[in-house]
Amino acid sequence: MGLVMYSNDMNKKKDLVSQILDGFDNNFAEIFNNLQTTNTTLNKNYSIKNGEKQTVIEIEMPGTKASDVEVSHLDGIVTVSWKSRGKSLQEKFRVEKELDVLNAQAKVEDGLFTLFLDRVKPEVPKSNKIPVK
Repeated sequence: MGLVMYSNDMNKKKDLVSQILDGFDNNFAEIFNNLQTTNTTLNKNYSIKNGEKQTVIEIEMPGTKASDVEVSHLDGIVTVSWKSRGKSLQEKFRVEKELDVLNAQAKVEDGLFTLFLDRVKPEVPKSNKIPVK
């Protein structure tokens, strides 16, 4: 009759094929969740690596020098602009509040731009008393 597993919740039999398919679905979803951090478009290649202590953004910029790159931030958006082969290019990234944009570090080396954003503990809102007159 083969290997059969019983479900106590619904009193139904669950065969080995169903178990394998469930495992496949879980692994398939996990693989795609991990792939979402790397993105490629026609004009530029970039990756975002989220770690416990730091987020690192890398952008391929062949033939670009550090003097050709400008990085700015406004309202939770980091903008990286650069010139490459006579073209002006730009990439924007929404930044989490837990990332320290003010103390970020960036470099260009061998055609690879790297932006390092350290994670900081979010400030706990302080309670202030308002005097009542």
